[in-house]
Amino acid sequence: MKKSIMIALVVCLSGCTTVDRSTLDTDKSGDTQAKIQDQIAPIAPDEMVRRMGVGVDATWSEVPKKIASYTSEATEAFAKKGFKHIRLRVAEDNASKMWSYLDREIQDALDNGMIPIIANQSATFEEEPTPENQAAWVAWWGEVARHYKDAPYELMFDLIVEIAARSSLSEEPINQLNMAYEQAVHAIRSGGGHSDKRIIIFSAHKRSDPNKMEMLKIPSEGNGYLIGEFHEGYASGPSKEMESPHYYMNGTTAAELESIEQRVKAAVAWSEKTGIPIWEGAWMPGNYNKGDDYSITEQKQFAKDFVGVLKRYHIPHAVNATKKFYDIETKSWNEKEEVVDYILSL
Repeated sequence: MKKSIMIALVVCLSGCTTVDRSTLDTDKSGDTQAKIQDQIAPIAPDEMVRRMGVGVDATWSEVPKKIASYTSEATEAFAKKGFKHIRLRVAEDNASKMWSYLDREIQDALDNGMIPIIANQSATFEEEPTPENQAAWVAWWGEVARHYKDAPYELMFDLIVEIAARSSLSEEPINQLNMAYEQAVHAIRSGGGHSDKRIIIFSAHKRSDPNKMEMLKIPSEGNGYLIGEFHEGYASGPSKEMESPHYYMNGTTAAELESIEQRVKAAVAWSEKTGIPIWEGAWMPGNYNKGDDYSITEQKQFAKDFVGVLKRYHIPHAVNATKKFYDIETKSWNEKEEVVDYILSL
């Protein structure tokens, strides 16, 4: 990983300043193959969210079987579809054990013109936020920052994938969570190299609820290189249960659309108040984890309405998740490929 990144930096220093994400090679079939990302100047968060476009949450860094099954073709498949960023969810608590596969996944993303994001599942800290587990989580981020200190600025760090409502980190006031964010950002900024101005992403408690973002304390060492993340509760998709706050049937009622709009507006209000740009870090077109009973047509309708709101506010977003659409073992798309194509057409 470091060797290939250093080669990219040497090449760039000898003949250019940066390789912009708009520099693309297009083959005869119209598929876009992006050149390696190797920006050696810090990227302002406002510029980053303009570049991010539509992304995807990847599941191939989470468990041993998926890690072993991963090949570069998986990243290539999503890049060819048109995804512009990829959120690599990592479950390993021992940072040094990740390099053997995470280095490759990050390099694959860069080689295919995708912005890579390391996202910590933080299961141990989330379930048992003891002082010892918090210190270990902070130390994990310090190790990551040091290991990737020379990586291009396209690489971003997402502090926590999502904090469950049941976690004591979601108890208000969120003093411990704010303290943990402060400590993690300090650990990252102390990593040397590009760590000082690498973009760090952080989100609110209770499943990255945009209505809770106002409780966040901005890390003092953010240095102006921060992005706020929200999920709106749609990380597991909409619900056909009328009592659910995420109820959505077909978008024909004002209430269905208002629930989406309200959450986005809450995130936008926080962004305008703090000056920190925002990103919708995980959403599903259907209730894949809870019934999976939305038809392809219904999934596309929800996607149209959901993405429509995000587009009005110029908010990039990541679809959740790779395993719902693509099998890394067989290297093939499933029947939901039509939904993927539709989302990208929006």
